[in-house]
Amino acid sequence: MSQLPQQSVKMIATLRGHTGFIGRVAWSPDGAILATPSEDQSIRLWSTETWKCLAKLDGHQGEVYCVAFHPNGEVLASGSADDTVKLWNVATTELIGTLNWNHGSVNSVAFDSSGITLAVGGDHSSIALWHVAEKKLVRRLDGRQDVVNCISFDPAGGALVSAGIDGTIQLWDVASGELVRTFKGHAESVNSVVFEPSGRRIISGGWDGTIRIWDIISGRLLKTVLGTTDKIRDVAVSPDGHHMAAKCQDDCIRIWENETFQQLHQMTEPATPGQPTSLAFHPFLPYLASVGSDPNSHTDELIHIWQIPSRGLNDQDVKCELTATRVASRATSPDEVVVESSGDDSDLLRWAGDQRVTLAIAFTDIVGFTKLGNELRDERTEQVRQAHFTRGRQLIEPCKGLVVKTIGDSLLAVFRSVERALEFAMKLHQDPGSSQVEIRAGIHIGPVSIVENDVFGQSVNYAARVIGTALGAEIRLSDDAKRDLDKSGKQQHAQLKWIRHDNVSLNGFPGVSMLWELDLN
Repeated sequence: MSQLPQQSVKMIATLRGHTGFIGRVAWSPDGAILATPSEDQSIRLWSTETWKCLAKLDGHQGEVYCVAFHPNGEVLASGSADDTVKLWNVATTELIGTLNWNHGSVNSVAFDSSGITLAVGGDHSSIALWHVAEKKLVRRLDGRQDVVNCISFDPAGGALVSAGIDGTIQLWDVASGELVRTFKGHAESVNSVVFEPSGRRIISGGWDGTIRIWDIISGRLLKTVLGTTDKIRDVAVSPDGHHMAAKCQDDCIRIWENETFQQLHQMTEPATPGQPTSLAFHPFLPYLASVGSDPNSHTDELIHIWQIPSRGLNDQDVKCELTATRVASRATSPDEVVVESSGDDSDLLRWAGDQRVTLAIAFTDIVGFTKLGNELRDERTEQVRQAHFTRGRQLIEPCKGLVVKTIGDSLLAVFRSVERALEFAMKLHQDPGSSQVEIRAGIHIGPVSIVENDVFGQSVNYAARVIGTALGAEIRLSDDAKRDLDKSGKQQHAQLKWIRHDNVSLNGFPGVSMLWELDLN
């Protein structure tokens, strides 16, 4: 086996302040805040920009084991050993509600994609579903035989998976409360279970030292991932679905490529046996938060932030994305983006004509780029990548658009109309610059801010989420982009065929969305 590229993973921050072990951590939907629950009966909120503690939430009377953000990012739920779940206003840090669990410790909490329902699991065989706004218990899901360790909603919010110390995983229909399927295969307690972003598969990790990938529809076990030397304490999947991470009892964090299941990275992190632990990928930056200890310590009281090589992002790319996060997080809606001044030397500003304009935004990237890189090796991969970007720049001018930037294998371009953006995406799909490359594209239209020769705002974030739903060589449009295209009434567009995708959950945006996939067959 070739040597793992451990040197390419950087620990960029260590967060200290808790005085007891830390439970299941969570990032806010916009990625600006990391929330950490602790045995010290508090929750801390940390800034992604500075890695400083923004606030400390006190109110629980027992250890706090888990937290989850509402999809709008305005509310945080926390579960504790004091038999309660508390709801907090993130902006004011005020306690806005308490849900009485009354069944022992709360081990896991999760909001559905609409933010209407909060699921609660813990030291009881049932799972409670609460109506968030009314703070009312809606129903209990009964069927487990023992303690519930972890729960997770599917991206659309219609299904829930739970797992516990009996080693089984159960899939529930949330609307009816019915048990749809039980997955059996783990020999010991299952500590973590998560949906992949596609919603088609779930990934579980347990005390038996295995990570298992399951097909939701058939219930089949698709893959058992080995390579660890001890029990699996937590698993996480990156929001783009490319990476899978596991925290193991042997004081290691391991990261796999999620298509080939090739192990890419391994990091050493001391941890205390028998205590809860946590891993969490940032919503869109190549960061992984993990709970661990100092060497020779006896309690997992700190959080490490790792920067993971992700589809070619370098330090400068990450800084650009952090700037976008800060601008977007200050906006209360897509129409209220804070505009920062930019110089008159900006090519993008001159092209756009103003600092705040409505544009069609197109993201493209190479399908299976990580796998391609493993096959071609570095030099040839870079040649293919540059040939692809060269072709993209050649096609952009006749479509009257502008390439804003390239990030790894991705390209971000803007256009004055959806018709032009679609024309560009279709041409690049037909001729991506290399026979070894296939591309996918996501297009949205909306207001953007021009800052330092770049585009920012919720519309840009939304376009990035649209392409993130594409599973292969696809071109997808947001519903806003599709309506704008239909209004143009051009004959060549009337002949196109579309596949409608309903109830699509986009990370960081409340509710569900409708997307349109161009039928390329």
